[in-house]
Amino acid sequence: MRRPLLCLLFLLAGLCAPARAQDAGALRAAILDLEAAFGQRYPQGRAYLARLDDLERRLSSAASADEKKAAEADLAALAREALLANPLVSGRPILFVVRAQYPPDHHNTATMFQTGEINTASFRGPAALKLLDLAAGGRVTTILEAPEGILRDPEVSFDGRRILFSMRRNIRDDYHIYEINADGTGLRQLTFGSGLSDIDPLYLSDGRIVFTSTREPKYCMCNRHIMGNPFRMDADGANPHQIGRSTLHEGHGALMLDGRILYNRWEYVDRNFGDAQGLWACNPDGTNHAVFYGNNTRCPGAVLDGRALPGSDPHRIIGVFGSCHDRPWGALAIVTRLLDVDGREPVLRTWPPDAVGLVMNGDLDTFTKGQAALRGPVPRERQALPLLAPGRERRGNGPLSP
Repeated sequence: MRRPLLCLLFLLAGLCAPARAQDAGALRAAILDLEAAFGQRYPQGRAYLARLDDLERRLSSAASADEKKAAEADLAALAREALLANPLVSGRPILFVVRAQYPPDHHNTATMFQTGEINTASFRGPAALKLLDLAAGGRVTTILEAPEGILRDPEVSFDGRRILFSMRRNIRDDYHIYEINADGTGLRQLTFGSGLSDIDPLYLSDGRIVFTSTREPKYCMCNRHIMGNPFRMDADGANPHQIGRSTLHEGHGALMLDGRILYNRWEYVDRNFGDAQGLWACNPDGTNHAVFYGNNTRCPGAVLDGRALPGSDPHRIIGVFGSCHDRPWGALAIVTRLLDVDGREPVLRTWPPDAVGLVMNGDLDTFTKGQAALRGPVPRERQALPLLAPGRERRGNGPLSP
């Protein structure tokens, strides 16, 4: 099965953007790719291409602005229909979080608003964990709500039956790790403690869990925000053990195809303080921490939320090119470590496409504060992941079984 995560991210990040005449070629490539990948599971491919041929003729022969606008609206509708027909998107529910956008602060890591922190008062709810079922006409169901709090960082278990996430019920609470069944039953709290934040949980293949915590607090050296490091614990929350000890922050972990943990790291050792957030990887036991990409790339100022791309190549990931000095959002990018560990050459593709020209050529905050010039919606902090039917398997964040 090829590129399901890429298709899902493209759907969520760009599906609602207005279509333009030059988008027809990209849509054709997507339809052809879906046909090749899924065959009879994508039965309308030929019909979509025929409709696209007609739309391209209408766009090229439009005699007025109104005719062109109508053709572009039909192109947007076709794009939505053809991309939603991807069986990895419409064939099973999609998990997502509803919450207010984090308020702006000095750094993208300043989203915990931990008890006793200088920005605690910025914490605000509500939030909810929900499922979108496109096969049922776009029906949305609520798994869990936090009327005064925030739910964040959801991760789906390998069998698709459980969801791991972090929750803070209200401003008087702290972030803890929870687990719940995919049908909304069986909520249980896995971590406890006051005056600390446990966030970014991740299932390991041996049943244990990795998460980021401020249990051994670190502090932003150019401000006063509290930072965290990765910990590992048993499936029931027992035996938490620290597996990362950088001088500042390590978080947003994801499982790679080769079993390592990919995470974004922020520190100032032997490097410029401004572009200080790149992707690193380590073994699940906390050994062999090593640079993956972007540790000394001048722009973007942060490479966040790296995820493995399906397939056999453990060196390719998709992530967010963002800013050190804004919320954790920006442009989506595919990177391969085979070409280099820094700079422009390893960047294979970005969404929006214009963003690739900003790598190494912009200021540190270009990828968030210049979004109006880049066209299209800003990909938000975390990516939704599909829930699998019982009996299906997902290895890490990689391909889904057919």
